[in-house]
Order: sequence, then C-alpha cells, then structure tokens
Amino acid sequence: MKERFDAPCGIYCGACFVLMARKRGGLEELASKWNCKPEQLVCYGCKSGQISESCKPCKIRPCAESKGYEFCNQCDEFPCKMTASFPEHKKIKPHLALIFKDLESISEKGKESWLSEQAERWSCKKCGTSFSWYDEVCTKCGSKLYNAKDEAADLDLL
Repeated sequence: MKERFDAPCGIYCGACFVLMARKRGGLEELASKWNCKPEQLVCYGCKSGQISESCKPCKIRPCAESKGYEFCNQCDEFPCKMTASFPEHKKIKPHLALIFKDLESISEKGKESWLSEQAERWSCKKCGTSFSWYDEVCTKCGSKLYNAKDEAADLDLL
C-alpha cells in the first residue's frame, strides 16, 4: 500500500501517532489501550486506500473528494464549519491548530515541497528518526523533540 501523508485538511499524516505505531510495530499496544483490534488501526495516510477506524468518521476527506478538491482551502466555502471547528479542539489535539498554517504553506510552496519540509520537520534533528506530533523525546537517540504542542504554543495558537 502506498503511503499518502497529505490530508485534505492540511494535517501531515506522516506524524500521526497511529501511523507511527504501525511503522514502529506498536499497533497491538495501541489497540489494547483503545479496546479495538490492531487491524482496525492500520493506516497509510488520509488519502491512501487504507485509513484507521479512528479516522473514518471524519467528514472532511469525503467532502473534499466529492467536490474534486485535493485540499480544503481550494474550496470557496473554506473555512467551513468543519475546518473552523479544529481550533476548538486545539487544547486536546494541538496538531489541529496547525492546519491553517500548513494549508497556506501548501498553497505557497506546492504539495511536494510541503511534504518534503514536513518529512524533515517531523524527523529528529540529531539522528533523523521520524517522530509523531506528541513525541517528546526521540525513540532512537533520546533527544528532546519540538512537537505539535511546542509549535502551536510558539505560534500563539493554543
């Protein structure tokens, strides 16, 4: 299955902790915590053919697809009530506070450039190991990481 890390809403799926659990071999542990089966959490990104059960209720992906848009900010209705509600959840899920900044970056630089920047952004500066939105220390070298909470706070989005 081909991974797709560019979600219509501007989230970089490559830093999702569920996707990271799959890559790191931790789906069983996460499934146990969430009281579900590991296969229900298998995900290759929002635009792939295989998304986690936890992402299936999202209405943004099917909305963008039905209108023929790759990203929400291509729509005349953007920001709509679905994307406008993201900041309401920022205290619980700070990575959602970053979508407007990321959508703007995609528009300015293009998807491929943004994806490349995001892959670097969500990799440990010391050893290059990928990390998730909420990892605080690198799983490989133990370095402190600049995660979504840190970034959202620095941008005064929390």
